[in-house]
Amino acid sequence: MYDAPLNPMKDQLKNVYRRDQRYWARRPLTRDMMLYAAADVLALVPQVYNAMTRSVAVLWLKLWKGPATAVVEAVSFTVITTFTEGVNSIWS
Repeated sequence: MYDAPLNPMKDQLKNVYRRDQRYWARRPLTRDMMLYAAADVLALVPQVYNAMTRSVAVLWLKLWKGPATAVVEAVSFTVITTFTEGVNSIWS
């Protein structure tokens, strides 16, 4: 569904859960339960990271587009003004 790798323990624990519906209600969690849960979450880390990176990139562009454009315009104005003043001083 998310192009994430499947949890290698999924089938094994699915069978256990079918036999015992209260399996995940038990505390403390067994080592196998913790490994299964960690593998489930770990498989999603690259997808979550990539989705967040894309979201931040869009936000970053929105935040910096205005100031960056203003800087480019200011530098362009300065370069053009300096060039024009230089040319005018040569021709005067």
